[in-house]
Amino acid sequence: MTSATVQHPPTIRDLARELGVSKSTVAMALNNDPHLPASTRKRIQEAARKMGYRRNPTVSHLMATLRGSRTAGHKATLAFIHGKENRNDLESHRPSILLYQGARERALALGYGLDAFWLYNPEVPPDKLRAVLRARSIRGLIFNNSEQEDGRLPPAVSALIREYPCVFDCISENRPIFHYCGTDNFLLTWTSVQQAHERGYARCGLVLSERTHALSNGELLGGYLAGLATFYPDRIRQNAIELFLTLPAINAEEVFAEWYRRTRPDVILIHEEEIKLWLANLGKRVPQDTGLIHVDINRTMKGWAGMDHNHAEIGATTVDSLISLIHAGEHGPARYPVATMVEAIWRNGRTVRSQAPNI
Repeated sequence: MTSATVQHPPTIRDLARELGVSKSTVAMALNNDPHLPASTRKRIQEAARKMGYRRNPTVSHLMATLRGSRTAGHKATLAFIHGKENRNDLESHRPSILLYQGARERALALGYGLDAFWLYNPEVPPDKLRAVLRARSIRGLIFNNSEQEDGRLPPAVSALIREYPCVFDCISENRPIFHYCGTDNFLLTWTSVQQAHERGYARCGLVLSERTHALSNGELLGGYLAGLATFYPDRIRQNAIELFLTLPAINAEEVFAEWYRRTRPDVILIHEEEIKLWLANLGKRVPQDTGLIHVDINRTMKGWAGMDHNHAEIGATTVDSLISLIHAGEHGPARYPVATMVEAIWRNGRTVRSQAPNI
């Protein structure tokens, strides 16, 4: 009885010997490391494919961990890049603070560091930022609030995304080519309408800034209309659209006041806190005259009823997503972008009545 020769899949050592390069060069090429010339990466990847090389995910994960802790006391580091043009937003914008805290805690728990950078730091322009990221051996990038006022990604971002695995927080109209983590905007407003209905409100309005409406790709409006169709079927046929308002950047309060007098909503889904003050200027009490449901609250907004996005959990999830990309050797725009949705939670507050009135 003769035994057949078992041919094992080639290893990185086999590829290096066949191609006449070092094992580290082969590893960099298979990880699509942008610091290696594109022609070299392509040549090695093609040779690996022809020779039948297959990546071992367990080994890849182990090696990624070892590379991140090769020197005593050193951990692999991720970058949290804050994209608001006002530097103070990183310290005062509560959702960004919560998101960063959640990301940092998750990164540390998984053996990674997380360094924060400001995209518009005049002392560290984009070219210098790239050098700083390399010097600190940054392995991947998390982008926070990186879109411009018109929703586009700034050139400084484009200069970075080609070299690193990237994950964006939240959703923008220009994010189809990137992995991102955020909240289901459709479900936010659908659930808010459901809560309004359970409290006996009859005329539920929705007010968004023009920018918020654009950046949500109409998802907030879509969830609102679907909620009306589910809980207020007569309202969706009669005057649902008149109960929706987009606020312009100029004269927003005047536009709101005219809309409010004309439509007379008894509860409003909002994204702008100042609407509570505008109602007071109209002589209206919250919630006695008009209820308010904020579709993006956080734990510091005492007394507000609305949807808590769980920003800290979104931050933690961006880290999980980014580390998976690092282990997979991905860089730059995603071939098949993945959206990870973190469930928002309804929180009761004093801006709506607690229950439906007795009939």
